[in-house]
Amino acid sequence: MSDDPSPQKRCSKCGETKPLDAFAKNNRTKDGRKYHCKACVRQYYDTNVESIREKSRAYYEANAESIGEKNRAYYEANVEKKRAQSRRYQANHKETIREQKRAYREANPDKIREQKRAYYEANADYVREKSRTYRAANLEKVRETQRAYRAKNAERIREQRQRNAEIIRERKRAYR
Repeated sequence: MSDDPSPQKRCSKCGETKPLDAFAKNNRTKDGRKYHCKACVRQYYDTNVESIREKSRAYYEANAESIGEKNRAYYEANVEKKRAQSRRYQANHKETIREQKRAYREANPDKIREQKRAYYEANADYVREKSRTYRAANLEKVRETQRAYRAKNAERIREQRQRNAEIIRERKRAYR
């Protein structure tokens, strides 16, 4: 047994002797650690980031189908585990997710408007019925929201009515 409490290893890149926790794990080596220390690996990645990304991109493009199949198979085999991970992530990153969604909505208003329109056209009866049900169950809340909107936008509503006065008169005549 050695007197040294922490085992050491020599980096094959920089030549320094460092504690084992300075080396990433690798089950294929005898001691269970990589040959290069974490600092040397980080330095390599930092200096070659573009070529590494390009190689990864090329590999993915060449093997996209098999990678997708492996991912789907893994997900199907571990569906509950993956859903639990997703729930944990969403619970721990609510603000980040909210910010990402807000940024997407601001960047793509036309796309979102088109998606909503398409959904409404495909499900118009369902949406109308859901609105009726909500309104009946929350009538006072709906009225309070409308009052607050009218109070906040009184000038805008007045201008709209003045601009559309003739159309409003025609609708009232037709209704009577």
